[in-house]
Amino acid sequence: MENRSNKEMKEKNSKVGQREGVLSPLLGRIRLKKISQKIVPDSSVLDVGCGILCRPGLIQRKIDYSGIDIDERTIRANISLFPDGRFYCVDIEKEDVPETGKKYDFIIMAAVIEHVNNPVKVMTKIGGLLKPQGRILLTTPAPLGEIILKMGACLGIFSREAEKQHNALLGKRDLSRLAECCGLELEYYERFLFGMNQFVVFRIRQDTAAGE
Repeated sequence: MENRSNKEMKEKNSKVGQREGVLSPLLGRIRLKKISQKIVPDSSVLDVGCGILCRPGLIQRKIDYSGIDIDERTIRANISLFPDGRFYCVDIEKEDVPETGKKYDFIIMAAVIEHVNNPVKVMTKIGGLLKPQGRILLTTPAPLGEIILKMGACLGIFSREAEKQHNALLGKRDLSRLAECCGLELEYYERFLFGMNQFVVFRIRQDTAAGE
């Protein structure tokens, strides 16, 4: 099933959403590997900006998975690939997640934060969807990789559309400050892909969680 799904996803990706660069699928798999190591069985997961689903392994694992994306065609494609999955077309900057009142053990934000206009607003909203011991698993390009990303996009190695949509890239200090503004704290930080990308784990700030 997984081989068939991967083949179908490649076909869907060629028709829907952002046009991928040559290395975009590989980068997606590397990001997913970082994220999936933190997710435990029997947990609830919200995938913000799920894209044309490159995470069938998460769907097929014993977790409670929901995916949201701003692109309606992307959501339709995911529903056709995984009819039993829960996918919603949501602009996280303007709309709420349809699963009203639900809290999540893990919220994935893979290559998302660099695309939003108001990171504080989005992260405050996302933080409000966490269970008390929940975690936000986030990846984002490092500022030092911006020139390489631009060059790679021009050459078709990375996604041109994704690179054009980047707002300011946030470094470790920026991400830590962002967390503080949103009632969160940076629990784990790691650079990967030769320092050009960042993997971050946020949790609810302990003094905030203690007061709940």
